[in-house]
Amino acid sequence: MELEVGTSNRSPHGFEKLSDGNYATWAFDVKYQFLKEKLWGLVSGTESPPVRRVPVSTALETADLVADAADALQADEEYRAALSAWEDKVNAAYLIFVTTIVGRLQAPVRQATSPADAWSRLRDLYAPTGLQRRFALSRQLYSLHKEPTVSMQQHEITYDAIIEDLARAGKILDPEDLVTTYLNTLPDTYSSLIQSMEPLLSTLTSQSIKAKVREEEQRLKNVANGNGGQTPNPNHVAANTAKSQRKKKAKTEQT
Repeated sequence: MELEVGTSNRSPHGFEKLSDGNYATWAFDVKYQFLKEKLWGLVSGTESPPVRRVPVSTALETADLVADAADALQADEEYRAALSAWEDKVNAAYLIFVTTIVGRLQAPVRQATSPADAWSRLRDLYAPTGLQRRFALSRQLYSLHKEPTVSMQQHEITYDAIIEDLARAGKILDPEDLVTTYLNTLPDTYSSLIQSMEPLLSTLTSQSIKAKVREEEQRLKNVANGNGGQTPNPNHVAANTAKSQRKKKAKTEQT
């Protein structure tokens, strides 16, 4: 039986659920959700379940035996408390998995023996290394285009996640390829900016180009809002507001 939590393609945490073809962005988003919930150590396998402390007996007399028994009882209580906390974290991790993966793809999680095993199964299934993986990621990169409903920041996150996955799969793009592939993901509304940067592309880094693209995004928003592409001056806005209020007050007093 598949556990499908809700019918939306978006998880309760705001990002898209794991579905066909979006493992790179899902893995990036869900990792930070695990980090936020302080569960990443458990999921990545760097955090181990609690181990019961075994008291060392030094009993020589009856009083020592009583002390050893009390120490053993305390060790049992500490272990039960630690184990309960661990199981709560395991359940919380599984809940994140099932609420961020579409139901038909949840089999690796249901078959896993632990959250770390679930993470490994999903990675091995959707992010294998080798030529096939590099080919799939390259296709994903060259077909990536910024959608109007997606912010430039989110678009950059998606792009960077694919680049990082390519590097892990053994394909590292040189600086020129990073620039050209990123610019090719932009819509036609950025063509003027791209043309203006063409003479300088060889001297610009991918990070500096992204900064210019974000500035252009803001300019385009300003144009759409009717202020000619200029960011409103806060001092002018405050002055105009005060002037408008004085006029309104004077009109009220006259009536």
